[in-house]
Amino acid sequence: MTEKSDAEVRENERAEDAHERERVVLFGNETFFLGMLQAVSGASLFAALSQWQALADHGGRLVPLYFLTLMGAALASAVLAAY
Repeated sequence: MTEKSDAEVRENERAEDAHERERVVLFGNETFFLGMLQAVSGASLFAALSQWQALADHGGRLVPLYFLTLMGAALASAVLAAY
């Protein structure tokens, strides 16, 4: 078995530290993105509920139901993706 020199050990430690910093940044980006997906789909769901009559007047009786179903599925998907 060969032993590593001090320079090789320090280089490996620096590479591991750089990898860990990059992993933390990427995990933070993923968390932010999933939070945004949850916020947008949840806000769209509540906006559709508050504007139910306007959606029904402009799109027909089924359009609000389709929209609520899709936004509910988007919210459920975003929540499940976070776990």
